[in-house]
Amino acid sequence: GFKNVLCLEYEELQFDDNSELPKLVSNLTAKLARRFEFFFGAKPEWSALDHQSAAVKRLEDTSALVVEMQNQSVDSVDLKYAVHGRVKGGSARLRRRLLKLKEPNSTDYATGHGRRRLSVALPNGDCEITAALPARGVEKSYAASYPGCG
Repeated sequence: GFKNVLCLEYEELQFDDNSELPKLVSNLTAKLARRFEFFFGAKPEWSALDHQSAAVKRLEDTSALVVEMQNQSVDSVDLKYAVHGRVKGGSARLRRRLLKLKEPNSTDYATGHGRRRLSVALPNGDCEITAALPARGVEKSYAASYPGCG
């Protein structure tokens, strides 16, 4: 693998309500610090608890702003959080959480239904490519993406 790449599973980025954010941020911070210790050192400044608390607050504020701006024009933009009006949320689960809807029998995208899995996150943060390789002689390249990257 590549030392400068961190692979995360979709489920690691999901939360149902804001009470789960501190644990989510703590887990991601630990994973980032462990994976990139060669660059940031053993105890990076950004891993301190006050920085994690600031990250939680930013996620809470962003979620609240997404809900607030859903009925505004698509031309409306909050420059601090880069949120546009009429945001629809990246998944059915996110939309339900943001809008506080309870939709029975809806597909949960976190299980992987309806999505092609190109890689698997390994415990050390590396990625295992699971997609079929192209035929011999065909040039190949890889790119990273995240939910909502469009």
